[in-house]
Formats: sequence, structure tokens, C-alpha cells
Amino acid sequence: MKKFLVLVFSLSLFLGLNGCGNSANDPEKVAISFFQNLANDKVDLAIELLDFSELKDDEAKMAKDKMRYIFSGAAQELKKEGKDLKKVVSKGVKYSDDKKKATVTLAISEDETEDVELVKVNKEWKIVLR
Repeated sequence: MKKFLVLVFSLSLFLGLNGCGNSANDPEKVAISFFQNLANDKVDLAIELLDFSELKDDEAKMAKDKMRYIFSGAAQELKKEGKDLKKVVSKGVKYSDDKKKATVTLAISEDETEDVELVKVNKEWKIVLR
């Protein structure tokens, strides 16, 4: 029984880590996940998809706190405007020549698109806020 539990735990851990790594390596998935996390009020998960690599630790913490404040309740406000972030889909991705930057075009609604800029940081795609 103990061996079985160790096997189940190991398999769960492997699948969980493998799944996390895959989405971070796909700029379209990262961009869509960002909006879906906001739509589901998972603000901290959305913030983890942002690029803070050029900030010092204390600056990054302050920026994350500000983002947490800004994003809280964002989904409800956008729903009032008729935008359902749970239905965001990718319309394509364009990579820079060196494949370290990408721009993902997302359909936010039937008549609105949003270009999301991403940069590769430590082998993971992160959203660039400007």
C-alpha cells in the first residue's frame, strides 16, 4: 500500500509540474491564462504571468501589490462592459527574429482584439506591461 501511495504521489507531482512547464513555454497559452485568471478572480495567478525581471526585489513587490489592487474586481467591471474574459481566444502569434519576444493577438469580444506583448524570461513567457 505504501509503495502504491508513493507511486500515485510521484505521478501526480510529475504531471502537475509537466503541465505547468508546458503552458509557460507557449506565449498564446500564457496570454489566454492571464485573462482567464482575471476572469476567475485568480489575481495572484495572473500576476505571476507578468514580467517583473527588470525591477529590484522591493520594486517588484510594490508593483505586484499595485497590480493586485488594480486587477481586483477587474472581471466584474469588464463584464459590465459586455466583455467576458473567459471567452478570450488567440488569433495568432508573431515572434521576434530571435524568438525572445512575441506578440499574441487575442479576441476579447466579437469586435475587439488586444495585442499582448510577451518576453521570454528564464525559459518562460511573461507578459510585458507598458
